[in-house]
Amino acid sequence: MREYLKMAINVLLVDDSLLAQRFTVFILKSCDCIVDAAVDAREALLLLEQKKYDIIFIDYGLPDMKGPELTQKIRKIKGCDKLPIIGLSAHEPKIEEVDYELECLNAGMNLYITKPLYEERAQELFKTYIPDKRV
Repeated sequence: MREYLKMAINVLLVDDSLLAQRFTVFILKSCDCIVDAAVDAREALLLLEQKKYDIIFIDYGLPDMKGPELTQKIRKIKGCDKLPIIGLSAHEPKIEEVDYELECLNAGMNLYITKPLYEERAQELFKTYIPDKRV
């Protein structure tokens, strides 16, 4: 049975892959979210100036900067220090000597998960990180 929202969840999705972006937007909208999508960090920062979000999903590899660097910039914006930021990437958490998950968490992300994001997982994230938006 689908849970109903007290109010819509405003989501910012930052992903440069249009295919991955479309899929994730579809999933988030199926969770009754209002979704704004950005293809790079510059566009994401502009959207953050215009609107308040409840949660942000950021891809690790963006064309203009890495997701962890964007996270650090977002954390410096007034009112965004506690905003849930989820790393959403095609990279496995740790590949050889690169620990993507640790890099993202050290930058201030709340969690790092691998793509794709499915509805059940999205609902779990909402319950965990923005429970006040749930009935």
